[in-house]
Amino acid sequence: MTRHVFLGLLGGLAVVVLCICPAVGRSDASLAFDVRIELLRRLGAIPSFSACIVKGEDIVWRGAWGWADVYHSIPATAETQYMIGSVSKMFTAVAILQLAEQGRFALDDDVSPHLPFELRNPAFPDEPITFRMLLSHQASLASENGHFFETFCFRPYDMAELGAFLAPTGAGFRPTYWLDIKPSERMGYANIGYELLAYLVERVSGRPFADYVDAEILDPLGMTGTTYSADRTTEPAMGYVAALGIPIPLGHYEIGSLGAGGLRATMVDLGRFAAALMNGGACAGTRIVQAETVVEMQTIQAIDPAGLFDYGLGWAAFPGGEFGGHGGGAFGCGTMLRVRLSDRTAVIYSYNRLNPALPPAVSPFLNYAVGRLETALWELADRL
Repeated sequence: MTRHVFLGLLGGLAVVVLCICPAVGRSDASLAFDVRIELLRRLGAIPSFSACIVKGEDIVWRGAWGWADVYHSIPATAETQYMIGSVSKMFTAVAILQLAEQGRFALDDDVSPHLPFELRNPAFPDEPITFRMLLSHQASLASENGHFFETFCFRPYDMAELGAFLAPTGAGFRPTYWLDIKPSERMGYANIGYELLAYLVERVSGRPFADYVDAEILDPLGMTGTTYSADRTTEPAMGYVAALGIPIPLGHYEIGSLGAGGLRATMVDLGRFAAALMNGGACAGTRIVQAETVVEMQTIQAIDPAGLFDYGLGWAAFPGGEFGGHGGGAFGCGTMLRVRLSDRTAVIYSYNRLNPALPPAVSPFLNYAVGRLETALWELADRL
């Protein structure tokens, strides 16, 4: 087959794909861009892919492809609500930083006086654990993901239960939640630490965590499509895992781990949140934190020994130093909020196929497709 014949067939395939795509081109992007996104989406067996691009305070582009719900033929839009996983940690961090700004505590204060139990690593009982340590994953807590997911992820739970597992005197104490390192000694990414931060928001503010975030972050920014409750979603994306390319729905399950990964959000809403963090804590005249607080949030506090990303205060600093933000994965959905601070540009996207319990090598086409999809979005951002 000659090169020209091959290219002709490839071009014909692209046109066919574009014609049969259920939700292509909900943007001003070119035909070639739409075809490229759609081909990558199908390569990764991704039911839907939604994205937006932010520059300064403005959402300058949005787009969506595929099905929010495959078996009910519901197309994805920029207003589709995805489970955003650990991107939720950014909201938990902002809530804590707001309370610190109000003088309710200092970031380097011991958190134990604000809890109904003493938070100490049993191996280092004399070492206090501070708000800053929890925010930067330096509290010597372990991920302990198996028990964490079973206990906190798939059901609502009372945050007061945390003490039962973390305190040595607790009825269900699990020493595997603690690392054998001194607090502040090194970074250890721990979801349970952000559940503690959500509980601290409740204890300090006197309000349920979700109500606090609604009133102090989501409502001021006009994030009406973002919620912690599956019952309050209006355009939810069904989450899927895949077997031999066949999407298997997981249902619209309730996420219990609100502080670590409980939010559902639209790309447009995440664009507003990203704009605030790129513009000194304010967007469209609404301020959620002070400019100096944002600087501290985005300043590296902990070095990741694995080299995946370093960490500020609820802020991931990606290798190379040019990009920050946060990624997230829930069972059935993946999200990335990536910011280039040098020119205040953000690329944000979600997709509804993921099993974060499996290693990346198990889903090579998915991981390749997602990486190339993000590359396409950044190329578009640089043209806008």
